[in-house]
Amino acid sequence: MFRLTFLSFILLVSTNSFSQKSFESKWKELPNMTWTGEELWANRLQDWSINDGKLECIISGKNRSVSLLTHEISDDSKGFEMKANFTIQNFKVDGLVGFRLASKGPNEDYRSAAVYGKGINIGLSNKGELIIHDQKSLPLISKEKMQNGLTIKITSSSLGTDQLGLTLAILDKEENQLMEVRRAFPIGFLNGNVAVLSDFKTKDQQDFEKSVSIANWSLSGNGVTEDLNRVYGPIYFVKYTLCDGSLKIAAQCAPTDQLNDKAELWLKQLDGWQKVEESPVESLSRTALFRIENWNNPNKVEYMVVYQLNDKRSYSYKGTIRPEPQTDEKIKLGLFSCNQDHGFPDVDLRKNILEHKIDAALFLGDQFYEGFGGFGVEKTNLERSTLDYLRKWYMFGWSYRDVFRDVPMISIPDDHDMYHGNIWGEGGIATPSGLTGYQEQDAGGYKMPAEWVKMVQDTQTGHLPDPYDPTPVKQNIPVYYTSWNWGPMSFAILEDRKFKSAPQNIFPAEAGIANGFITNKDFVLGEYNNPQTDSYTGNVKKSF
Repeated sequence: MFRLTFLSFILLVSTNSFSQKSFESKWKELPNMTWTGEELWANRLQDWSINDGKLECIISGKNRSVSLLTHEISDDSKGFEMKANFTIQNFKVDGLVGFRLASKGPNEDYRSAAVYGKGINIGLSNKGELIIHDQKSLPLISKEKMQNGLTIKITSSSLGTDQLGLTLAILDKEENQLMEVRRAFPIGFLNGNVAVLSDFKTKDQQDFEKSVSIANWSLSGNGVTEDLNRVYGPIYFVKYTLCDGSLKIAAQCAPTDQLNDKAELWLKQLDGWQKVEESPVESLSRTALFRIENWNNPNKVEYMVVYQLNDKRSYSYKGTIRPEPQTDEKIKLGLFSCNQDHGFPDVDLRKNILEHKIDAALFLGDQFYEGFGGFGVEKTNLERSTLDYLRKWYMFGWSYRDVFRDVPMISIPDDHDMYHGNIWGEGGIATPSGLTGYQEQDAGGYKMPAEWVKMVQDTQTGHLPDPYDPTPVKQNIPVYYTSWNWGPMSFAILEDRKFKSAPQNIFPAEAGIANGFITNKDFVLGEYNNPQTDSYTGNVKKSF
């Protein structure tokens, strides 16, 4: 065994006595699917999948990671060990595979760390270099060994009152140690969330070439703590409305990619839980919709949505259906819009809203922005664009699901939910191809494919009362405008952007429309106070 010395390595004497609060990946027990499991969060959702019992990064790109939600290193001085089997598959661009330690996000919450966490990258480059943070060895591991699969193992131990040692070791398939390097850190420096990492320096956002497969990930040690309440999915959240005796419930599920996928709705009766309905999980939106007519229960009723992944794994999500308010009650509504991710996961906002004990939650658009979760947006194909959207939508639910778990919830998409800065829907037309920036947006219509637009609406509006007139607009895009009759109140639910004409198609070129605004200060607006067009062609009929 060859030991490197250039990283100021110190002889480490391990004093670890690992506790039972350990993590072991369960990919061998799971079917092939995009979702990586309830204990993990993938950055990005569309970049990772489970295949033949292994976790795969199915692209090559910068800063791809899968964060561990349920376990973290809380006291590195007490010792920990983390290891996994890695098989590197891309040698065309420089890349690093391994772990991220001491991962922390901009806000002090494990979810912030899971999505935005930055920390110390440790592992093996595809040149064969052993890397600990900002220092690396000479190339020491052959390409053949990396292609055949290696174990990367890191361990820590105390070196005294203010220092701890970290060892990075590379083992072959037979668990024989090939190489190790060591480095000292201040005690507490390695505390935080952990993740597996695939970081390839691609020129573009991604190359469509697998970068790495990972198996048998484990974390253990006296310095590790666990919180199994942090699991998330495969039922991410549930929304419902009650209107004119019709109860509609939507469960937002994970991309488990199973044939004949379905969920079950159970209600708690006097004699216990009773299954009342089954629903297929829609293959694109991953929503399961339930409907019960003639609902007139004067009491709170507990609901449970159950999802069976395979013969071994069943999951449930619980909440409460409230009775409709009475005429003499004071009604408190929680109103939300324009939810940027600067405060994700919005712990303070959620806490304050719950203190008010609202009767219903209304989310009126821009449930997220395009930059949610980093990486921007992806438009390569329908499935990957859908998963790109769902990751942001799941983040929204991660912040707010407890706000509407037990009360009715209204949500309608706005422009940023549709990956627009502004929308002039022109009755559902497709934006002309070949345009970019403001030109694309100002042309009117929807930039994203009609199937994708429908998917977004399914996730956000599928549980709303039935549309007033269900006739779809152009491209067969559905509508959702309706009324919500709830107790003594009636609300109008509108979707005006879908029907608006693009200003560029109304005003002449000399108006200088950019992002929907007139930029020519000398343009005389008077004769266009009430413009009309012929069939969204842009042929203006001047008003009188």
